[in-house]
Amino acid sequence: KSDDVNGRNKMYKNIVDGDLKMDAGMPESFNVLLKEIRSLAINVELELGKE
Repeated sequence: KSDDVNGRNKMYKNIVDGDLKMDAGMPESFNVLLKEIRSLAINVELELGKE
């Protein structure tokens, strides 16, 4: 996704290197939403797990 800064950079590097493997990351819009929620004094903790 275009607003996933790290993902965009990794994707560009993979394309240049000829590697077609793509990993999804956390979009920047989600980070903005998380900061907005925390600004309302609501603590949100994320858990990353295997699906």
